[in-house]
This record gives sequence, C-alpha cells and structure tokens, in this order.
Amino acid sequence: VNDWCQKNICNDVYFAFQMMTTDHHIHRDKGTKTKFIYLLDTGGDSVVTNFYDDDQTTMVDSVVLEPHRWCILKVDSYHSVAGVENGKTRFAITGKIF
Repeated sequence: VNDWCQKNICNDVYFAFQMMTTDHHIHRDKGTKTKFIYLLDTGGDSVVTNFYDDDQTTMVDSVVLEPHRWCILKVDSYHSVAGVENGKTRFAITGKIF
C-alpha cells in the first residue's frame, strides 16, 4: 500500500494499513502529529473518534469518520476510538504526514 499511495497520492508520506477489532483507549500517537486516514470499513454503525484535553478526561470533540473519504486527524493530541462492534473490524489506510 505504501508504494502505490506514494506513487499516486503523495511521495512524502508513509502509508500503512490500520486494523482495529476492539475500541482503542485514550492515547497520543508517538512520532506523528498529523495523519491521513481513509476508512474502508468503519467497524460498526456507531464508531466515534473522541478527542480529549491534556487531562485525558475532558472531551473536546467527537467525530464520526465516514467510510471511503480521506480525513486528516491531529493525532498528537489525546484521542480514542469507541463503539467498534464485536465481530467487526475497523480497517483503514493511514498516512503519517508530520
């Protein structure tokens, strides 16, 4: 996926697959400030990405990412993914921008 995306989207970005079969706890991505994400499968009908203040408790935003559409996320801030349905997989292509 990295070779194809670098040839057809942007050659300065590292692309990879991302798979989630469960919710993802509150975290910050290490070594990445901003990330492209293209959801191929959302992992359920009510999956949300939540963003938190530095206290990791106060939610400052919550978004539902649409499938088959590129999004840009600020992943060096605290965030989580909630609502992945049992038996489903959230599957995406991601690209580390910065």
